Amino acid sequence: MPSSKPKTWLPPEAWLERIIRIDSQTHKSNWPVIEFLLPHLERAGLNLKLHRVIENGVPFFNVVAHNGSLHDKRLLVLHTHLDTVAPGPKAAWTKTGNQPFRLTADGDRRYGLGAADVKLDFLCKLWAVMQSENLPPLALVGTYGEERGLVGARKLLETSWFRPKFAMVGEPSLLEIIYAHKGHLVVQVSLPRPKAAGRGKPFSQKGKAAHSSTPDLGKNAIEAGLLRIVGEGLGVTKLTGGVGPNTIPAEFSAETVGANSATVNLGAFLIGILSLRKELGAKQDARFNPSRPTVSVNQVTTREKDFLFTFDVRLLPSTNVAKVKASIAKFVKASGMKLESMEHDPGLDGGKGDELIRRAQRALTSIGVKPQVKTKASCTEAALYNEKGAQAFVFGPGRSIGNVHKPNEYNQISQLKRATQFYHAMVRSFAAGDS
Repeated sequence: MPSSKPKTWLPPEAWLERIIRIDSQTHKSNWPVIEFLLPHLERAGLNLKLHRVIENGVPFFNVVAHNGSLHDKRLLVLHTHLDTVAPGPKAAWTKTGNQPFRLTADGDRRYGLGAADVKLDFLCKLWAVMQSENLPPLALVGTYGEERGLVGARKLLETSWFRPKFAMVGEPSLLEIIYAHKGHLVVQVSLPRPKAAGRGKPFSQKGKAAHSSTPDLGKNAIEAGLLRIVGEGLGVTKLTGGVGPNTIPAEFSAETVGANSATVNLGAFLIGILSLRKELGAKQDARFNPSRPTVSVNQVTTREKDFLFTFDVRLLPSTNVAKVKASIAKFVKASGMKLESMEHDPGLDGGKGDELIRRAQRALTSIGVKPQVKTKASCTEAALYNEKGAQAFVFGPGRSIGNVHKPNEYNQISQLKRATQFYHAMVRSFAAGDS
């Protein structure tokens, strides 16, 4: 039940530990994390609506916890995705004893997969609602599949019953209000796998993980490894690297042989990637960091008959997406590859003067935080809300750049407390009917 005077702005530590302990990697069913949250949402006095989606026989859920009509014209959504990327090599999680799903304290910091991106944020929102005496029309929303193309939010917003007016979308932002961000294009291409007699020679390349929106903070093991292979005139029979479509790969391995049909194709593919990077880099937007679009090869797997490559492109909101897709299709074909898929998530280009942004600035000021309205290099679900006519921004506790999508991800208790205070102030603002 709501309390008139919260004892603390930090959600219970037991909640923080439990939600990190749950393995909610993006390709796994998120039912375990939903099951954990349901009794707490009920205790908050919210009505529960589960939006169920079946993918290849696996159940996934968007949870919508609300206090009234979802058709209210002033509906406020507090949104957080509940999935994470894969942890990568457990040995690299040195701050958690090689256990990425164990929340580990070190002073103000809390380490663990999903600590910043972004499961703890959901608990901050829930705790803020539980501390509020009066609630405006609102919905607390947790989605699946954000880390593989905003899948859950996209499915949810395709329904006829969910059309909010305002949305606060959780991503780590160091408590800064994000009003604009880049778009995201994820491409998968395949290359026929050469036949080989016996095993090839082992080959490996180390790199450094980073979020693919800031590739310069990492070292791309796949691209470096392929450059070496092509430069040495080697052929390949097996390729493996990367943990997902939006993470700079820290490891790459291959089995190499003498030059074969893949040698020339891989060289043409790398040239195509470099040419696309140069072409897109001609246009920059100083609002963003990096100011240019980025391109990175993030994953490769070996299948029975081919190699499957995944690369992504971070686009400025003003980019002609159709033109970029055409450029990609052209160089993929020239590389002897097959275009398997090309999925685009839109950029966000909101207005600093929107009512929701003004409210957020006042709410931050009221809790003693100087408002900062900025942009973000990565893509979020806020753009999908914006496409459906909602005012939306991105906000959350913790650091994104140089922290998420890599081992030893962390958040800070001080940030979590401030975020909870902010969400409480926003709920109170809407409940009071301020504009």
